[in-house]
Amino acid sequence: MACSLLLLLAMRVSKQGGYHTMECQWCNETHTTESTQDCYWTMPDGKRTLRILQIPAVDCPKCGVYISEPMNQKVEENLVIADLTGYPDTLTYDQILHAPKIRLFDLK
Repeated sequence: MACSLLLLLAMRVSKQGGYHTMECQWCNETHTTESTQDCYWTMPDGKRTLRILQIPAVDCPKCGVYISEPMNQKVEENLVIADLTGYPDTLTYDQILHAPKIRLFDLK
């Protein structure tokens, strides 16, 4: 099961006095920090599970480390459009972002 399904949270980012403050969506804690999380994700076709390393996450001192809803959506979208056929089952978030994209339509 994907980490994002286990800890499905969103963060709210606001700009105050030149600083970006992340607020935990569960407990409204304002002293959160940027972090990374390693998670397992099932490919959209359900045929393969990937271990994705270093996914940007939020670290809340009260709730722990979690992947925000916008980041969850970004990972899901990239898994749909990335051609990962030649990639191993363990890869980084950056590798997914830079993987070749599937060409659904070849416009001429």
